[in-house]
Amino acid sequence: MTKVALLYMDDISDPEMVQTITKSIEAIDIDGIYGGNQFMGLIEGQPSLLFLVVIYDKKNKIKPFVDKNGKVRFDIKMKVKASVEMLIKGATRDQYEKEIKRAIKKEIKTTYQYTQKRDIDLFRLSEKLYRKDIKAWKKVETNGRIPLKEDTLRSIQIDVQIQDTGKHRLTPIFEGQRDKGWENQ
Repeated sequence: MTKVALLYMDDISDPEMVQTITKSIEAIDIDGIYGGNQFMGLIEGQPSLLFLVVIYDKKNKIKPFVDKNGKVRFDIKMKVKASVEMLIKGATRDQYEKEIKRAIKKEIKTTYQYTQKRDIDLFRLSEKLYRKDIKAWKKVETNGRIPLKEDTLRSIQIDVQIQDTGKHRLTPIFEGQRDKGWENQ
């Protein structure tokens, strides 16, 4: 166990605040290395869900959608399998899955916005439309590419399946589930 020192001045610090922070520090039970910001978040009771996840077996589908006015938009569906390598005590499977979905969705949006501003079709949306609906592609294309707008991505759906915890020979990650390493003991 790592020891943490809380330094304060008796005649300046609020005793109730010192007691609250001391209890918060004592309640932290994590195996891992934290930076100052994450540690402060834990003390302040607003932990950022910082955990290590390995994503593998990623499958995605990008489907074009052309509305009645000829506006082209795309739906992205992605299925991933994940292995949680660093656990947060008390976090549920749903919390992990929700945070992984949020992070992947944010990364897709950020990447799209960055490349869209630079007129780069990183997700090959023009090609997806060309292969799916060449007539619609011919109506909107300019110099062999479709124009990318901020609202070109209509929806992003992420499906996450947590496969294991990376903690073999220990207890299952969630109630009712056995870790892959559990049966091998």
